[in-house]
Amino acid sequence: MPSESLGITKRVLIIGCTAFAGVDSVKWSDQKLPNIPDYDIVVISVPHITQEFLLSEESKKLQEIRRDLVGLLHSGGKIIALISACFEVERKSGYPTIVSNSDWCPIHYATPQEAGRSILIKEAKYQTYLQVMSEWKFYLNIPEHFSSFEFNNFYCTINSSPKYDISLNPYLKNRYGCILAGHFKVGITFPRTKRVGYMGETSTKYPEEPDLTTGPVVLLPLIDKVSPEEALAKILQEEIGLSPESPEPGWAQNIEMPGVPELDRQVGEAKSEILLKTEKVQELEKRISNIHSFRRLLYGTGTELEAIVKRSLELIGGKVSPSKYSQEEFILEFEGKEFLVEVKGVSKSISLTHLRQLNDYLLKYQEDTGKDCNGILFGNAWRNAPPEQRGMEDTQEFPDNVVKRSEQWGISLVSSTAFFAAFIEALEEPQRGIEMLVKITTSTGIVSF
Repeated sequence: MPSESLGITKRVLIIGCTAFAGVDSVKWSDQKLPNIPDYDIVVISVPHITQEFLLSEESKKLQEIRRDLVGLLHSGGKIIALISACFEVERKSGYPTIVSNSDWCPIHYATPQEAGRSILIKEAKYQTYLQVMSEWKFYLNIPEHFSSFEFNNFYCTINSSPKYDISLNPYLKNRYGCILAGHFKVGITFPRTKRVGYMGETSTKYPEEPDLTTGPVVLLPLIDKVSPEEALAKILQEEIGLSPESPEPGWAQNIEMPGVPELDRQVGEAKSEILLKTEKVQELEKRISNIHSFRRLLYGTGTELEAIVKRSLELIGGKVSPSKYSQEEFILEFEGKEFLVEVKGVSKSISLTHLRQLNDYLLKYQEDTGKDCNGILFGNAWRNAPPEQRGMEDTQEFPDNVVKRSEQWGISLVSSTAFFAAFIEALEEPQRGIEMLVKITTSTGIVSF
């Protein structure tokens, strides 16, 4: 659900409770979950995790939620968890055999059982909800080994040995310092290794300041005599300004209303149509992107230019194969003959150095095969300038000395601007592509299309 606050739009997802209209939400038992890292705030309703759910649900779902929540926190997203006391369920089949209602969280937390009435406000957060709290039955704790496999796996991919720092910042405490509500962030620090001494020894040190800090995880206890739906309503009202209308309790959601099944069917059909349309749009956008990619002929360099030249030659009827005689970029096969192709994308003119490099490859080909072979130099000269500014007196693509030598050595010079203009025509007239290949493979010096 997008909500506007000071001009900032926040996307909110509730996991565990679907009682709020206008907010994206899923039940714990739903088979398909949305893309969690795509949201700004994810609200977790732990009281809606039942023993029956933990006994029947595959552990894979909770693993996927933990993994996606790591991505959310890494991108600066926020988790708000309405929590109840942690409990475990032993399963006779399935792995793991023991599961907990806290297994959704990528950072382990604990709720030691203890009851009391002393409550001290340390930070005025979520007061619309927390101000009605008059007693507590557990407090919050972060264990020494708090990082889950999914959390470690995410950051160890970036660096094999990160260090984590975490502290629980209190909103409420009891009189002897135990935290009843609060939030935490995780600081991640990567080691710095440097060489010391003359023998190649290395020294590893962690900087004092973390390299990055995750988004916050807010832990709010379910207050006694307050339903989870009422608690979530107050939290959402304070967090995103959600209308304080009474949310539907679970039993009300089970009451069937006339006309709803037919509307549900129509909703399903509409969603299917949207899915088909979305897939069609994605297919069309992919085709558009593919066509636009040929514009790289005019500005590309290195391997990206080489790749797009290959695709272009194949599209107009040529056969392209990898280099096998020397260090030429690739080989063009046309009408039973082989041509060594060199591709250059430069910010100035094509130089004699580029031409000599291709000629060396041609001499190596003749030495290895005993046959003559022609070369093709595709030059994307002045690649940072618009095409209409190239080929002028001060922006020559192929200088006179390059043209003269290419004619002596039997090398065809293909200008990216001239090739692109002809290629555009060939996209609509396939026969034009064959004509282009004939020109490229029979010319010496600059190829005229």
